[in-house]
Amino acid sequence: MIPQDLHIHTVYSIGDSVVVKEQTIDLIKKVRHANTIGISDHYEYLTDKATFSTYEKEVRSAGFRVGIEISGYALVHEAVKTNSDYFVYHCSARDDYKALYHLISTGKPVIIAHPLIMGTDLDRIPHECYIEINNRYIWKSNWR
Repeated sequence: MIPQDLHIHTVYSIGDSVVVKEQTIDLIKKVRHANTIGISDHYEYLTDKATFSTYEKEVRSAGFRVGIEISGYALVHEAVKTNSDYFVYHCSARDDYKALYHLISTGKPVIIAHPLIMGTDLDRIPHECYIEINNRYIWKSNWR
């Protein structure tokens, strides 16, 4: 069993081409592959309040942490209003770095997702953030 997995998508990420119909919260609960599990579906598919409420209830009832993955600055101001436990964030464009401070101001953990693929400038990431090494492990230290 691995220590944690906080970047898991389910069928709630309906537009993600790598998510298959079997990728349900119930399946993840049965597999129980990590000590700490967080579901972080793409927020753009959860913006409807009723959908997010259903998502949150299903994730919490499975005993998992509720996360959301935010693909850049456009949805940050709405995402911070959710009852999520943490944020997984894509950060590569100028406005993404500015919006990052709004996420940090919530006091919730912020994980910078896919930094190599997204071309994230890690020198611009505040020390309050966690950096995703891959979809399983995150770290926080003085990496410089």
